[in-house]
Amino acid sequence: MLSIVGIATPVPITALATIKNVVKAASSGLGLGRIGFVLSTSLNLQETIEALKCCQVKIEDFDALVCRSGSEMYYPWRDMVADVDYEAHVEYRWPSENVRSMVTRLARIEGEAEDDIMEYMGAGSSRCYSYSVRLGAKTRRIDDLRQRLRMRGFRCNLVYTRAASRYLSVRWGIDLSKVIVFVGEKGDTDYEDLLVGLHKTIILRGSVECGSEKLLCSEDSFKREDVVPQDSPNITFTEWNYEAHDISTALKAMGVK
Repeated sequence: MLSIVGIATPVPITALATIKNVVKAASSGLGLGRIGFVLSTSLNLQETIEALKCCQVKIEDFDALVCRSGSEMYYPWRDMVADVDYEAHVEYRWPSENVRSMVTRLARIEGEAEDDIMEYMGAGSSRCYSYSVRLGAKTRRIDDLRQRLRMRGFRCNLVYTRAASRYLSVRWGIDLSKVIVFVGEKGDTDYEDLLVGLHKTIILRGSVECGSEKLLCSEDSFKREDVVPQDSPNITFTEWNYEAHDISTALKAMGVK
């Protein structure tokens, strides 16, 4: 089984405690030799290392670290050098500098202030550009922005985390039906992608205060219930508790003994 845990920036204390409890619950039930852990986060490598230190989780417990919203991958058990094969995978048809300034121009609504959306300098990388949206500003929804980029020949993802799990499933020969993904009840603009597929998902209710759902779709677009089956047997919840025994109970509900 591969367990993918997501944390966001900034990292709240509850998220750090949840990561520790997930590792504890899964390891006590199956043993570290039979289970793998992948941590997927928007943080860079150094921020991820510091966050794990805060929750007293050994970085060596993870088989892979997916950082900067899926644009970088590291293997603590081998070295802490970015996977060059994964970099090549991400860079395929990546428009690079050509899309960098285009995002701010297309995301900004006509007649609104120039500083409504700005590049967040220092937070991104050559394969992950970051932007900050002024509080209360009106910008285009993600679906609209993605369409406008593709109309101009830019094939890029605005949040790129899910590709990492597919890459690992091929590289390591992982059966995706044995993958367990832990997410909060709210998430980033790729949240719906983490709920559908062959893998199983455990939603930790109450673990995330703010999500980006309002930035994803317009009122005329598909709703989450149109994309994610409400009665899916591959999705279960923990009810506002994320202690190790609560997570163990959720794993058993997924058929993991």
